[in-house]
Amino acid sequence: MNTSPPCINDLRSALAAGNEEAFGQLLTVAGPRLRRAALRMLASRSDADDALQEVLVGLVTSRHRLLHVEDLNAYMFASLVRVANRLMKRQRRQPTSLESLDQIAQRSVADAASVDEEALNNAVQRLPEKQREVIVLKTDAQMTFASIASLLGISLNTAASRYRYGLEKLRSELRREAC
Repeated sequence: MNTSPPCINDLRSALAAGNEEAFGQLLTVAGPRLRRAALRMLASRSDADDALQEVLVGLVTSRHRLLHVEDLNAYMFASLVRVANRLMKRQRRQPTSLESLDQIAQRSVADAASVDEEALNNAVQRLPEKQREVIVLKTDAQMTFASIASLLGISLNTAASRYRYGLEKLRSELRREAC
């Protein structure tokens, strides 16, 4: 009996049919990477959770389209990028407020490993939007530069250079924060 998780694309038919077990498997296989990507793109855990929920609800409500999706992984991460960008634009229009008590409490109970993860997420959030998209798609979605270029409608060289410049900025930010 094979207990390894299924390939995401192998779930398309079951997802399109509304199979709840397939959605559970999808969440098990792709959920952690999607959430990590959302955390890196957005300013808070609650925003990341909202974005992830919106992507998953979108998959359920438009499940009949999934049979026509060639790469479900790329489709989900592209949806996440769109949702995250929309949330960030909405946040920029809203006046900033004081940090919520939840955020303060979460930060105070974080262990050293999650502080490093938080520093990385914060540094990714400060990247220019186009570099952030490529880095998240490359690292969290594990997409190739060719796939990223096709998804974003840019050249392969542009995708690779945005990734390289983004990584350089991340290294610089993280070194600066470590001092």
